[in-house]
Amino acid sequence: MSKRMRWLLGLTLLAVAGTAVFAYLLHPRSAINRENFEKIREGMTLAEVEAILGGPARLEEHGPWHCCERGRIHGASIAEGELFTFPSLNNSHLIAFSDTDFVKNVWASSDAIVSLSFGDHGTVVEKDCLTVEPFEDSYLWRVRYRFRLWLRGETDVTLVIWGG
Repeated sequence: MSKRMRWLLGLTLLAVAGTAVFAYLLHPRSAINRENFEKIREGMTLAEVEAILGGPARLEEHGPWHCCERGRIHGASIAEGELFTFPSLNNSHLIAFSDTDFVKNVWASSDAIVSLSFGDHGTVVEKDCLTVEPFEDSYLWRVRYRFRLWLRGETDVTLVIWGG
């Protein structure tokens, strides 16, 4: 390979890498994430929460999701590694199926799912957050996921569906 060809190949690789970094830096980040969830305090109003989470309750990602940690959403315990989905949310608002009268709002992105309960005075009375990643139904994702389960000594996956 001539010196000129090596230079062209090097410049091409540099241009491709630069474009990838540029695209990554310009990719919009969701306000629905663990960091912003930590800013939410009990007693905050819906308007204050919407300012932190970038708008009203919404699903930026419709699932299913793969849970990256053990946690709770809408009072249900979710184990690390579980796959789950919300079947058909109407404006992302859910009413709790319990003996409480709290209105539960859900914000979901490809990074986190935030569930907040608002009491009679319209303020946060309970909050939950799960770190998640979108479930990709591809062969590569399944191999990667199964390999991680194998490394942890686990063998099966549970799919949890709310309201179904």
